[in-house]
Amino acid sequence: MKEKHIKEYKGTVVVIKNNELQENIPFIDEADAHDKFLEQCKKYISNFDEYSAEDIDTILEDELEIFGHGEISISWF
Repeated sequence: MKEKHIKEYKGTVVVIKNNELQENIPFIDEADAHDKFLEQCKKYISNFDEYSAEDIDTILEDELEIFGHGEISISWF
């Protein structure tokens, strides 16, 4: 019988909007976390296309972006 490989998640990307959980997306490593974080930024932040490379570097370093009535963050466990 083949052994199933189970992904070991390291945390989640969390999206809160209007005080409600919108997304809770698991990731497996830092690169995956950053990809999923930026995907959610594109999805939820209307002017994300105006962010400079420096802006993006800053939010990735902070692992947090606050927008309008919500926030997107990376939560490690």
